[in-house]
Amino acid sequence: MNLSTGDLVTSERMDRESLCGKKPSCVVKVDLVLENPLELHRVSLHVQDVNDNSPKFKKHLIEMEIGESADKGYRFSIEEAHDADIGQNARSGTVVIHVTVLDANDNAPVFSHSVYKASVPENSPPDTLVINVSATDADKGVNGDVTYELGHLSDDDVNAFLLILNPEKSE
Repeated sequence: MNLSTGDLVTSERMDRESLCGKKPSCVVKVDLVLENPLELHRVSLHVQDVNDNSPKFKKHLIEMEIGESADKGYRFSIEEAHDADIGQNARSGTVVIHVTVLDANDNAPVFSHSVYKASVPENSPPDTLVINVSATDADKGVNGDVTYELGHLSDDDVNAFLLILNPEKSE
């Protein structure tokens, strides 16, 4: 208290959050004692919030996985940041967002030739190599794995051929 002017002056910085916690309205009640003549006055101080806290995220790193086939404009939500200030007092906060784009199985395997033709004599011995085919898939991981099988053969004819996978050999 300035005795010559009667001004009530703070002796140190006031922090609304430590005085009032999360309450939206903060009133500090102070008893003012005057000595001559002896009088007691109750003073209510309304402490106003200032933007002195930065918002904080619960985690310092947010990891997300998004498929490459996600629609344009699709929104992904993240948990919001919070600060101790009240109302529109929102400074800025930062968080690292690590996005992994997941491959979609959106590419068909492509053979190295559009048509394969082979002939085999009917008296060929078992384990005779008839033809070597090769296909690749632009997808990554298991979506890029190529599986070969013989199709359009009768049950009797399917046993006449054997597929051998040789990943080291390519055309």
